[in-house]
Amino acid sequence: MRNPSKAGLAAPRRDPWSFEVPAALALGALVLLVLACGGDGRPPDAGGQPPADECGAAATVCAVAEVVNLAARTSDFTKVVAMAAPREYECPATPPIGPGGPYPLCKGARAGEERQGFPIVYVPGEAAVDTREALLRALNAWASAAQPGKSDAYGSGGNRLFTVGCAGEPAFCGEKFALVVSNISSIQTRLQAVLFFETEDRQPRLTWTAIGSLTQLTRSDAVLRGGKTAEFLSFEGWPRIGAFYPLRSDAEGCPVAAEVCDVAARVGKAVETADLRSLIAAAALKEYTCPAQRPQGLGGPYPLCDNAAGGEKRSGLTIAYLQSEGIVVDREGALQALDRFVAAAQPAKTDAFGDGGNRLYTVGCPDDAAACKDNFALVFSNLGSVPYRTMLLLFFERSGGEARLAWIAIGPLLDASQQDAVLKGGRIVDFLRFAGWPPLTTFHRLGQ
Repeated sequence: MRNPSKAGLAAPRRDPWSFEVPAALALGALVLLVLACGGDGRPPDAGGQPPADECGAAATVCAVAEVVNLAARTSDFTKVVAMAAPREYECPATPPIGPGGPYPLCKGARAGEERQGFPIVYVPGEAAVDTREALLRALNAWASAAQPGKSDAYGSGGNRLFTVGCAGEPAFCGEKFALVVSNISSIQTRLQAVLFFETEDRQPRLTWTAIGSLTQLTRSDAVLRGGKTAEFLSFEGWPRIGAFYPLRSDAEGCPVAAEVCDVAARVGKAVETADLRSLIAAAALKEYTCPAQRPQGLGGPYPLCDNAAGGEKRSGLTIAYLQSEGIVVDREGALQALDRFVAAAQPAKTDAFGDGGNRLYTVGCPDDAAACKDNFALVFSNLGSVPYRTMLLLFFERSGGEARLAWIAIGPLLDASQQDAVLKGGRIVDFLRFAGWPPLTTFHRLGQ
């Protein structure tokens, strides 16, 4: 067992631990392995199907996996890091030469001073011990670098939970386990964040984190898709790990392409937190040529072209107000419209579809399921001061590999069958259509 101080980490003064990496990975190419175990506590054979349980793993693992998967899809690991258990370190009198020791946690500390920190391994790179805030920044930075529009043999480049792992002995199946999430980063490399949990007093605690590149391609198929493998990492007090399995819940929780669910998770959080500026900033505006004179009545690219010279070109976004007229606005006008919708919600109200808060209900797709990656709508709804449920439909189209907001629709759906379909999931024969778009006919309910 190698002392962790020689791998860039000093052992904590209490609760000592260590890890070792085989010689094949000595150059910093870290391959992280995980093993899913069944809900009955028996490890799988890593050659067939996952156990017939809710997510293919123990109940504790499934519950934590749900939190981690949501964090990955929303690029916000706040709730995950809140589960982290700090370790206590005694700071040395002087920092070691080169890597090693509980740094940067102990930077500026007195000799013998005790500080609580969290071990993080960067691959390739050095191990570190840092604060809870630094751990959150590291995970969120990793997640924010994801490129959902990219893809490789393992799927889209968006953040996604791939596998869950635990030790081979049944007694440890829900007590010590690891979750692997992966993305394709802005440097066109598939990266992983691996989160190691221990369950104490029935409470799972994040105890160790690794972030970096999975460089051993001969082993990466097993790590991301499931299968047996040789040992890569071992921890003091942890049983040996030798196989890994994909979680079923990730695929089952997303009724459409993973790329669409990635967008849904990010936009859902933006609506929930009323932070919509980045969504509008990335919207795909269309160019309009302003007429010399505004037509009488409705029609034309207005108010976008107010006070424009004849022939002037301006870029804007169309908002269709259901049961009313449509308009074309600039980015600021679109942001104001979305802000008004979000601010109008009255969560205390209820109806047959739930409470009155802003909530993502379904994703609308064309008949051709494959086309859903390129053209889809996210359906939000709330209850406000008006005597009906208001819808917000955000229409996305994929351009240059990235799904971007292209149209907005706001208002009530007075046809009860249409309202049921877009809120509960179902089919609609004749729905909103936009030029160049296939008709959206099927609405899939997203996990609540």
